[in-house]
Amino acid sequence: MTHARVRVQLRENSRRDESDKSFKYLFNLFKKQVNETGILSEYKRREFFESKGEKRRRKRKESEREQAKQKAKLKDLR
Repeated sequence: MTHARVRVQLRENSRRDESDKSFKYLFNLFKKQVNETGILSEYKRREFFESKGEKRRRKRKESEREQAKQKAKLKDLR
C-alpha cells in the first residue's frame, strides 16, 4: 500500500466571509487531492477480502484497460 500525504493549510483571516470562502476552497482542494492520490479507491478496494483469483482477474482487466489507452493514444498521434 502506498502512503500518500494530503496536506491543506488554512490561513488566518480577519473577516468571517473570507474564512467561509477559504474553508470551501480548502475543502474542495482537499477532495481533489484525495481523488488524485487514490486514497478512497484504495480504501474501497481493500474494504473486503479479495481472493487470489479475484486479484488476478482485476489486474488483468486493469492491464487490458491500460493497453487500450496506450493504443488509443498512439492512434491519435498518427
